[in-house]
Amino acid sequence: MLQGPAALGLEGIGILPGPLRRPAGVERRFLGPADYKGAGIAISAGQVAARSLAALGATAVPYAFEGAPVDGFDGVELQIAAVRGNRYDGTLRSLTADVSLWPRPLTIVASRHALTPDQRDLLRRAALAAVPESIEFIRSFEQEAIGALCRRGAIELVTAGPERVRELRAAFAPVYTWLEDDRQTKDLLTHIRALRDSTPAEMAPACPA
Repeated sequence: MLQGPAALGLEGIGILPGPLRRPAGVERRFLGPADYKGAGIAISAGQVAARSLAALGATAVPYAFEGAPVDGFDGVELQIAAVRGNRYDGTLRSLTADVSLWPRPLTIVASRHALTPDQRDLLRRAALAAVPESIEFIRSFEQEAIGALCRRGAIELVTAGPERVRELRAAFAPVYTWLEDDRQTKDLLTHIRALRDSTPAEMAPACPA
């Protein structure tokens, strides 16, 4: 991710954690694989999202969001705070709280000639140091957004449940095969799985009591 912007004359400085993208439905609930078949789903453009949804039998449509209408789709993939920020809770009827499709990490870049070596080193160390607080900020911001959505009562938080989550993971197998064609990505996925298996699962977002 830090090497990719080089083609644009930019230099990667750091990566910060971003929010998790979840499925939200306009006319249907997205729980298990069967709910995705034949659905048109708006996505932030990307091969992982497009291939993953195609593996479920859905059609992924790259979309700008930013408040643009989404009522022409069966569903969308977006972070919880974006539902509130884009005022989509009048259009989206359900959000699957316990299905995290993929994260939306943030890549910090700079013009290749804009920084001195000392400045570049300082920013890179600052980006690393900012990771823990960034995670806490995302959690608190998401919880605040959930509270606002629940108070409005215009969108339902639904849960797929462990069995359907396992079915979704199994359905994504072709995407993992594609990703693991790249050796570095395969090694990273192995590391990610080990982190996942050694970390207690957090509870899915829910409306406050």
